[in-house]
Amino acid sequence: MKISKSWLVLQFLIAVPVMMIILFWPAGTLNWAEAWTYIVLQLGYAIILTSYFLRHNPEMIRKRMAMKLPPRLWDKIVMSFVVVAMTSLLIIPGLDVRHGWSSIPAWLEAIGFIGFLISSYWIFLVMKENSYLLKTVEIQKNQKTVTTGPYKYVRHPMYASSIVMVFSIALALGSLYALIPAALSSLSLIVRTALEDKTLQKELKGYKAYTKKTRYRILPFVW
Repeated sequence: MKISKSWLVLQFLIAVPVMMIILFWPAGTLNWAEAWTYIVLQLGYAIILTSYFLRHNPEMIRKRMAMKLPPRLWDKIVMSFVVVAMTSLLIIPGLDVRHGWSSIPAWLEAIGFIGFLISSYWIFLVMKENSYLLKTVEIQKNQKTVTTGPYKYVRHPMYASSIVMVFSIALALGSLYALIPAALSSLSLIVRTALEDKTLQKELKGYKAYTKKTRYRILPFVW
């Protein structure tokens, strides 16, 4: 299926105001530099990522933007927790700004933005390496086990990058309380990693052997 550029532009035009509402409405103000910086970085990253894959692998864009419910019950449950936690990750910093619940020094916010950029780059590398990447856990026709690039170091580099990203967003937006949904998001992703890994070992040819060579799921020498 050919991807319409007009449709992609519409997606961006919808995404930006939605993101602004989620961030600024709880804050009760537009005078929030960290949120504006985050929006610019997130939008810039999305444009660069989309432009690259439209040129080199448009099927990846189609897969990542497809609105599809997970076929497995456990994945539906886990992803529901992830969606709620990720939405809270953007709402709570705004409430923190409004009510002054916590304060983070500028250097720690800077670390958060750096972490966001690094994890964004890692995610790009994962998407570039694994053309079978989906938002849902399912085995595709003729799917092969990917063992190169980031997959040489951990079996689930997308989740590893996402965990770094959620904690980075919490710090970048200047809220200690946002670390709570970041932790809940990470816990949900760890549960999904464990369940997905078991599924792949059972159903994906070559994956069992891959686990013998690449022993760690998310964090080298730990798990």
